[in-house]
Amino acid sequence: MSVTDSTKASDRPGSSTLWYDARTEQVMPWTSLFHDEQALAQAHLALADVLREDYDMAPEQLPGLVGEVSAKAEESDGELVPAAASDPATDPEEGEGTGEGELPLGDADLTDPEQAMEAAERWSASPLADLAFSTAGGLAVRMDPAQIPGTGRAEEALIPIEAEETEESLSELGYRARDAAVNGNSVPAERVAETTGDTEGRTLDCAEAKCVALTFDDGPGEYTEELLDTLAEYDAQATFYVLGSLVEEFPEIAERTAAEGHEVGSHTWKHDDLTSLSGDGVREDMERTSEAIEKATGKAPRTMRPPYGSHNSTVSDALGQPIILWDVDTMDWQSRDTDAIIDHAVSEVDTGSVVLFHDIHKSTVDAIPDILKELHSQGYHFVSVENLFADGQLSEGEAYTDARLE
Repeated sequence: MSVTDSTKASDRPGSSTLWYDARTEQVMPWTSLFHDEQALAQAHLALADVLREDYDMAPEQLPGLVGEVSAKAEESDGELVPAAASDPATDPEEGEGTGEGELPLGDADLTDPEQAMEAAERWSASPLADLAFSTAGGLAVRMDPAQIPGTGRAEEALIPIEAEETEESLSELGYRARDAAVNGNSVPAERVAETTGDTEGRTLDCAEAKCVALTFDDGPGEYTEELLDTLAEYDAQATFYVLGSLVEEFPEIAERTAAEGHEVGSHTWKHDDLTSLSGDGVREDMERTSEAIEKATGKAPRTMRPPYGSHNSTVSDALGQPIILWDVDTMDWQSRDTDAIIDHAVSEVDTGSVVLFHDIHKSTVDAIPDILKELHSQGYHFVSVENLFADGQLSEGEAYTDARLE
């Protein structure tokens, strides 16, 4: 829920989550995801660790209750003593703790709806009030980017907490909510092998989530495996539009790309302008390229990208695949400037964007870690082209630039 209080000086809405327990048919506050308030405090400490380690925040920079819980834990060697249950809740607009130097830490049983609701009122200033579970099973905490250095242009910052950091803190409802997040968007069993690579049967509903497709042309090449390592660190899927001639030369790289869950699409045999070919010439090129890709990866490409984005009615009629273009061209092939590539990608991306890169350039591969970090902080999920577009949305011979929702 987002609530704007018109009586306050700031019109920035406050946000919190409610959870529906299908077993008891009750609406529960966010605090009920944790078994008690000590567990709730431990979740704040886990968030503080992420902010310190991943965002280089000093202890004194940690905002509000996160900083207070961290400071109290450090003062007491990790022993957080519950305060009186009547401690006043903090005004979230003030961005401070209880105002008395005391944490709102009680001894409530958060599996009890009434006690969980009372705890939610005491902890109303907590950033964990607006949280979700990631498809990897961790927590995703939405925070004001003004409180976090290095989030750049982001309108919001989505801070990830790894699943193992809160494994012992969740209640039974928390575990069931996490399972629903991890498994709730699973595709039917018959489609798992076709759509999700080795992602354990999980896919993402991009009609609901903030998705972007990063695409890489002209490989595989000498920098592709470095790029795959980077993508793996962020559990990011991408789409590689490869040349059949290079797949034939480097089949092991193409095989690894597909094995790690990325989409491998066709970019012709050797980067010819398809509009210079006859219909039969286009079909021959596509068949030769598809055969090389299927031989290396075990799967024929489902989408294709014409070199230079060049296509006409002859090309469209001859193709047996959807044509995927782009709405964000990083111009990496021209600038060869890592900082310029980062700035262009981050500033132009929107939900549903298809972003054009070339993994044959070292400057591009060097840019990807910062691009992933920045877009991740803004809440983006990195998906394949097939995942970006809804089922049945792609038609053979039709051209698509993006899946923006507006």
